[in-house]
Amino acid sequence: MLVFACVWPLRLLRTYLVHSKAHYLFIYENEVQQGPFPPTVVQRMLRDGEITEAAFVWREGLAEWQPVNSVLPRLASIRQKEYLKFLGEPIPRGMTFEEAQQRLDTLVANNPAKKLALDRWDVLAKKRDELASYFERAEMKCPISDFEAVVALESIEAVHPNDFASIPSYEIARFFKAHRDHRSWEDHPATDAQKAVLRSKRIPYNGLTKKQASDLIETIYNGATEGQVRRLQFYGINCEGLTKKEACVIIDDYIATHPDAENDYQRWKMNGCPSINNSCGAPPERCSFGLGKLIQKLFQ
Repeated sequence: MLVFACVWPLRLLRTYLVHSKAHYLFIYENEVQQGPFPPTVVQRMLRDGEITEAAFVWREGLAEWQPVNSVLPRLASIRQKEYLKFLGEPIPRGMTFEEAQQRLDTLVANNPAKKLALDRWDVLAKKRDELASYFERAEMKCPISDFEAVVALESIEAVHPNDFASIPSYEIARFFKAHRDHRSWEDHPATDAQKAVLRSKRIPYNGLTKKQASDLIETIYNGATEGQVRRLQFYGINCEGLTKKEACVIIDDYIATHPDAENDYQRWKMNGCPSINNSCGAPPERCSFGLGKLIQKLFQ
């Protein structure tokens, strides 16, 4: 009797746990099975692109695997929600992808002003996403928030309305890194540990702040290599203050958009690396996009 009294509650608990997850979903895509996940998690994965509409799902009660969209409605995407928020529209909880798209189409159908504003915001959002991808590939944290990024991009767009979309990510990233908000402690004098590192490298440190010393030390240990600097100079790209990883990303992006760049560089090396006019401290005008003037205007 005592054994029965102990086992019975355990059986009830096991039954509850099994049936409480009966609505959880298994996911199958590209010959990989995942799960089980709650429906809300699967909806988020579909919305964020972690799985595609080609995925199949199964849960208790289904006779066979079903397309994910036939089991769960696709929720509104983050970009759709941003569009609606930008236009001042409410976003009901659980809004589907189709409902959001229909609402957006209705809003801009007979309103050229809203259509123009939305197109402009779309350019800013894509540039922000492009910049976020750049920082991620360079293994760096974006120094300002998403909201601050859009505000800064609007300022840059105002100065460069015609060529804004073509400004390279590394130029905007340099602008963000140079003018991020400084914490108050960064203005304090360099620490003894920082001075010791700089002293060991025979670098003057008198009068340096914590931030200045930190930037110098980062450049010493993580700065672009001599080969990367030489290549960037040849391409006419400002290489000042770049990390090794960041320089690698910029070089890869440049070669991807300039098919002859690698051959030109190798020919230049075979000719003994003749003198070039470009230098890290003075990038050519074609690569600057006037950001120096913009910086002066925004932070006077």
